[in-house]
Amino acid sequence: MSNIVEFLESLGRNPALASSVDVEAAACAAGLDPETAKAVATGEANAIARLSAAPPIVFCGLFSPEEDAPAREDEPAEPDEAPDEEKASIAA
Repeated sequence: MSNIVEFLESLGRNPALASSVDVEAAACAAGLDPETAKAVATGEANAIARLSAAPPIVFCGLFSPEEDAPAREDEPAEPDEAPDEEKASIAA
């Protein structure tokens, strides 16, 4: 799998390489087997994942804390705001 990653990294570092040369030939020259080289050249993500033993689908999730969740001890407490008092002092 590292050969595939190294080759894709080289394409990422030099995008002109992907458009200026035969990607399949470059992949073979980089040491990839012909089946993998063809999958890379055609952009077949599922074939690349299968050939590199990587999962074809990757999921990333981000969860935000609930509004009423208690603050962590290592975070400083936020001061209570009194917007009505601030507006009154500005207007005076």
